[in-house]
Amino acid sequence: MELKHIEYFCLVAETENMTSAAQALMTSQPYISKKIKQLEEELGVALFDYVGRNIRLNYYGKTFYEYAKSVLETLDNAKERINELQGKMHTTFSLYTNVSLYMPGLLGDFHKRYPHLTLVQLSAPREEMIRALLGGEIDFAICTPPLEHEGIETALLFKDTALALLPDEHLLHHKESISLNDLNKENFIITPVGYGMRDNMDIVFNAHNIYPRIVIETADSSLMPSYVRAGVGIAMIPGTVVSNNDLFKKECKMINDTDYLAHVSLSWNKNSYKSENHRTLIEFMINYYASIGN
Repeated sequence: MELKHIEYFCLVAETENMTSAAQALMTSQPYISKKIKQLEEELGVALFDYVGRNIRLNYYGKTFYEYAKSVLETLDNAKERINELQGKMHTTFSLYTNVSLYMPGLLGDFHKRYPHLTLVQLSAPREEMIRALLGGEIDFAICTPPLEHEGIETALLFKDTALALLPDEHLLHHKESISLNDLNKENFIITPVGYGMRDNMDIVFNAHNIYPRIVIETADSSLMPSYVRAGVGIAMIPGTVVSNNDLFKKECKMINDTDYLAHVSLSWNKNSYKSENHRTLIEFMINYYASIGN
């Protein structure tokens, strides 16, 4: 059994598409099909079920994938360790997040403290973070709500409070404090489904049987205050955003019956090799958020 056969199998298993796997490997689909067939002949079982043009891992395929993926991860970890012993340290790391508003301070401090390291940030939804972490495509994810998967290690970074950003003439400004029930049936400006803050808000609203009228969904959270000030509706925003903006402090009301809007966490692949630089980054990110009091 050749290592390449295992690599080809894992990629086909993950994409469930021979053509996509062939394109990723820059080879032909018939070549990949031939290698998978050779692997199946060696094992004595079919690994995929073919349904029309689609393929799916069968019981044998799922079992073999678990071991095959472990073999590839172990080999990658061995290569990383050998490189580390030779002084060829990994210095560029990638991070996916769905809460970019928490990132500027972290990245600023990181680049000052570790100028010899590079941390590349990209935005991604939760499911893409899980897929990329498990596939070894990225090193870290900062996400809310926290990622949960048996192959992923997750550490809570901080919890953020919830405040309601109100239009100038809104009647709720006359109340000392407000409850979630006060917001029931209000017009809301909100991020789309799949964004971190939206996921958190849906959890909070569902837990309290609140049914907001969503009048605007925008992926650009920086536009929300403009919509609110125009009187379009209300927006829920994190306490850390308000604490750094004097104008927001006048426009916001604390919501008294929900403790937190967001639980923000750091995640990484549980099974990947952790170099010294990798461990340093984990420690730095955890300590950074602990030091700013969140």
